[in-house]
Amino acid sequence: MRGVSRACNDAPIPARTVCHEREARTAPTTKRARALRSSEIAGRPIAGASIRLIADGDVSAAIATARPESGIDVLIGIGGSPEAVLAAAALACIGGEIQCRLWPRDDSERAYAAEAGLDLDQVMTTADLVGIDNVFFAATGVTGGEFLRGVDFFGDGAVTHSVAMRSKTGSVRYMDARHNFARLRKISAVQLDYLD
Repeated sequence: MRGVSRACNDAPIPARTVCHEREARTAPTTKRARALRSSEIAGRPIAGASIRLIADGDVSAAIATARPESGIDVLIGIGGSPEAVLAAAALACIGGEIQCRLWPRDDSERAYAAEAGLDLDQVMTTADLVGIDNVFFAATGVTGGEFLRGVDFFGDGAVTHSVAMRSKTGSVRYMDARHNFARLRKISAVQLDYLD
């Protein structure tokens, strides 16, 4: 948290909000963040961290760290590699940063990493995960959350809420789409029984 406060260059430095997974494996980190008490950095006061626990949604929580209106300053947790790459793509589009390491779940994953020549101590950044400066990210909400609303069903249709981002331009576009299931059934090559 002290490093986050230094990077934010606030004067005075306010309390930071840490978004954290609600899992036993992350409990020691949660305990350390809560234990951070008032101190000073370069003569400026720093308060302890407040914690917002999440059960899931680590990609949207990562995106929240780059959206000032979210109130989230940093996400700490142990997630999957696909989620880290998705989060890195979104953060590249909106000016955020991710730092992560590979975290094998068991000895077989450690052995696989060793065979593949992967360094388990390497801290990977956004650039390591996405590697280019022209990244696109798109997402549609399925269940409701703070970032995107979930699917809203009505009669014979639904409304979806999506976002599309591009890193080269910094564009972030939100879109609401209305879907007519009766018309979709007429043109779909796939049987849409689940819409009945």
